[in-house]
Amino acid sequence: MKRNFTFQAAMVMLVFALLTGCDTTVDALEEAPDNQATSEIAAYKHSSDPLTFDLYAGQKTFVGEVVVSPGTAAGTIDVTYNLVDGWCTQLVHLHVGLQESDFPLKNGNPSPGQFAYSESFSECTDTAVIEGIQLPTLDGVVLVAAHAEVSKGEVQEPGESAQCGFLYGIEHVTGALWQVDPVDGTSQLIYNTGLVGHTASWPNALATDLVNEVLYYTNRPSFAASDFYSYDFTSQTLVDDDFTYVADGGEAPLINAGAIIFDGKYWTIPHGFGTAWSDDDLISVDPATGNATVVIPDFTGAANKNYEFGDLAAGEEGGEQIVYFFGSYIAGGTEIVEFAKINLATGVYTQISTGYAQKFQIAFGADGNLWAHATFDGDSSDGVDDGEWFIVNTADGSLSNQTPSVNGLLFNDISPAFQNCGEGEEETAWGAVDVGQIPFPGNNWATYFTFHTDDLNP
Repeated sequence: MKRNFTFQAAMVMLVFALLTGCDTTVDALEEAPDNQATSEIAAYKHSSDPLTFDLYAGQKTFVGEVVVSPGTAAGTIDVTYNLVDGWCTQLVHLHVGLQESDFPLKNGNPSPGQFAYSESFSECTDTAVIEGIQLPTLDGVVLVAAHAEVSKGEVQEPGESAQCGFLYGIEHVTGALWQVDPVDGTSQLIYNTGLVGHTASWPNALATDLVNEVLYYTNRPSFAASDFYSYDFTSQTLVDDDFTYVADGGEAPLINAGAIIFDGKYWTIPHGFGTAWSDDDLISVDPATGNATVVIPDFTGAANKNYEFGDLAAGEEGGEQIVYFFGSYIAGGTEIVEFAKINLATGVYTQISTGYAQKFQIAFGADGNLWAHATFDGDSSDGVDDGEWFIVNTADGSLSNQTPSVNGLLFNDISPAFQNCGEGEEETAWGAVDVGQIPFPGNNWATYFTFHTDDLNP
């Protein structure tokens, strides 16, 4: 009898719902506090159009808002960054997905340089817009990672003056990571890696990911291919990325001693030890997988020109991306040290100068100058002491501003620093629904926000 009463009561409620037009199923879902997925959807559904989210720099500093509005084309959105209180940006990145795995991640940390959408600006602006972002769904919850490099106050621009020359270096013999400033002669230990190479020349091939604030480099514990490592400034941890470089198809290991980060990839020239690689190929390595691709093969066009030493620096000429490098090779039984460049747009290689008595590590400092650090040859009769610093004229390869070694430090390689000169501030900013929410799973501080597509069509 009790069962019959319950059934009848249920039928009465259903008929009442149909007659009154109530959608009890939807109401129950949106109000169910014990359904985590449903409550998250409800929490980030907004009734306004466009939708507005906070933008935080350095994890907790409110610097503006991220506004999402319907795009001109069907199925698209436009995203506007509105910065406040003197903050501005010259670079923004954005990526959308349905789940965290849809984003370019490394160890759970997003890689903004590999996001699908970005905009850069010649002048620092308080308003940045990315238009025509394709939605991954037209009926559901969308995840949005909105990243910006923001600054406030007087931040020294490259080449503006020589207030500071911040660089990173990986120390000869010890493998320790340092911040060094050849302008004022100061240095600061960042991290003692404890890595020991098969010779004192490793660890080596240091490169800075300026967007994600990560240092990449290699070590050779034996006479074999380079092992890949990274140091994360946010978590202050060293990561063994657990792979060696392989070419397309895995036909040969890669050994290298100089590198840069460009467009989210690790670019290098192979180190000449008679491997199957051509030693005048420009190689691009995916830091997430270790897979290497020959971007510009045999860029010198010279037969048997094998570089046995080298370092790279990323620059720009006339709006085109340039790779500058020092390299040494044997010609007619004589070692030649050259300074050269490769235009990434055209693939054209240009030898700028030769005849150097010393080999150099190179990187652009925070002052905008291309700095050269004299590597260790134990010979001061050439007029250059080990560890000395110079400024390189990128037009003709001439050296100037000879500066003593900083606190006696010798570096196997150097790379740019993301610290700025001057009294201004520079920070990484992410769009969020609140301070620190919703975080990506990695150790780096990074957040995303969500919205339901219904919100754009109220």
